[in-house]
Amino acid sequence: MENQLKIVQNETNSLIHVYLMHMTGIWLLYNRLRSRRKRTKYTRSILAQRRRQGDYANLVQEMRLDPEYHILYFRMSREHFEKLARKVCPLLERPRTHLYPISATERLAMTLRYLASGDSQTSIALAFRVSKSTVCNAISEVCDAIWRSLNTEYLKAPTTEQEWLTIEEGFSVCDADYNFTMIDVGCTGRFSDGGIFSNSKIGQRSENEELNIPAPCCLPGTDNTCPYVFVGDEAFPLKQYMMRPYPRTQLDYTKRIFNYRLSRARRVIENAFGILASRWRIFRRLILATPEKSKEIVKAALSLHNFVKYEERNVPVLQRRYFPPRYVDTDDNGNIIEGMWRNEIGDEGGIVGINQTGSNMFKKKRARETSSRIIS
Repeated sequence: MENQLKIVQNETNSLIHVYLMHMTGIWLLYNRLRSRRKRTKYTRSILAQRRRQGDYANLVQEMRLDPEYHILYFRMSREHFEKLARKVCPLLERPRTHLYPISATERLAMTLRYLASGDSQTSIALAFRVSKSTVCNAISEVCDAIWRSLNTEYLKAPTTEQEWLTIEEGFSVCDADYNFTMIDVGCTGRFSDGGIFSNSKIGQRSENEELNIPAPCCLPGTDNTCPYVFVGDEAFPLKQYMMRPYPRTQLDYTKRIFNYRLSRARRVIENAFGILASRWRIFRRLILATPEKSKEIVKAALSLHNFVKYEERNVPVLQRRYFPPRYVDTDDNGNIIEGMWRNEIGDEGGIVGINQTGSNMFKKKRARETSSRIIS
């Protein structure tokens, strides 16, 4: 009997001991939580109004009913925005960890507005009623998603001779279409254009004959064989694959005509950059971002340029808004009629006109001499 009483007493003491330890732990936890600094607010009141007063909840939804303003705001129609969202948003989905999360479509809208307007991240944050850090993270994530979802379809670099021939046909028969086909982003601006090209992957692969450019062929209507070439200004070296103008000194009639024709060809890329900078005005100001994020921004804008131009191909010419008639330079019997993009960029843009061209002396002149005789 006494043994049983001792056992019961020991169990009771053990339970009391466990109970006291639990109570002590709860008391210590309570004191620790009570001593912590109490948060003043969950979020700023201006940001708390995002779902009622933010641009995405109001202005963007209203513009869906106004095609002209939608294009002005996003640089694309509602239909093109929705198609872009179907491609990009699956790459932006993530587990829900917030009561009112910012959707992938809203983050896409923020990024497009940032690229189209060139406004600061602070301005975008205030307009959409989110924090600046949210906008910063959204821009980085969305630009990366845009590049990954669009580059293989809309900015695919040619890899075979047939693909290069397709580009050649488009340039010579119906003029170039102001799309970007090969890009290499990331070199610093203190280098010359020729130095940047030489150090780029495109330049190195051209030098090593790794681009699968077609073999030289006869120029139309002649028996003269010429190689396929890139066209550059006086900043680039004369190579078997790079055509540049004659020096301005002692130009005869034939060489002047050649330089003029070469200048017309180079205006295509100048106009392509002009369209890009006038539509995506992030290029009209300093990009305040790290080098890596700046690369993402540039690649996303180039992809969007090709995407919108391609998707607008089925729109009647007079109804096109991204690339309307008379938007680029045209040639009227030797007189250059400047495109509308030059008026939009004005003095703030980084795109400059092509001046008269000069050159140094180079050994590899055979292709240029042949071309000069033909086009004169």
